Amino acid sequence: MHRLHVMATVRLTHAALRNMVARDLGGIINVASVSAFVRSPGSVSYGATKSWMTVFTEGLYLELKSVQSNIIVQALCPGFTYSEFHDTMAVDRSRLAGAAVLVER
Repeated sequence: MHRLHVMATVRLTHAALRNMVARDLGGIINVASVSAFVRSPGSVSYGATKSWMTVFTEGLYLELKSVQSNIIVQALCPGFTYSEFHDTMAVDRSRLAGAAVLVER
């Protein structure tokens, strides 16, 4: 998870920025999560990597703006989604975020 969320993001961002900076044009959207802002037992590493992603994205945005770059940088932070993924993991959905609004299909 750390390799994917942190190292891959750094490498891919830097690779993309090479061309974007040269043209002073482009955009980067990093996929973070609302988990970046909420701590919960059982997802410490996930939340930490998503927190890192938001901080990295904000820092990159500030660096680019400090040199008057036209490159757009943002972090997408989707909320919790109930899916079969949780059933496969045998996760008790009643203990997850937003369980009070759970609508069964």
